[in-house]
Amino acid sequence: MSAKTKKYYKSNSSGISESALAFLIKWFDVENSIVKYDGPFFNEERAEDMLHSYLKRGVCSWIIKYDD
Repeated sequence: MSAKTKKYYKSNSSGISESALAFLIKWFDVENSIVKYDGPFFNEERAEDMLHSYLKRGVCSWIIKYDD
């Protein structure tokens, strides 16, 4: 079974798409029994702040880093 690889791109000042470092926050919604996500975030600190806000509330959550 092959896994799909997500790639995130962001336009540079010339309008050309370049691969970009991106972060997703995944969290488990107990009420609906599904995994949801927030993002993508292009700032690591902002992504970690969001992750910590979920963890402080006792929500099972994790961060995923896409770098290529």
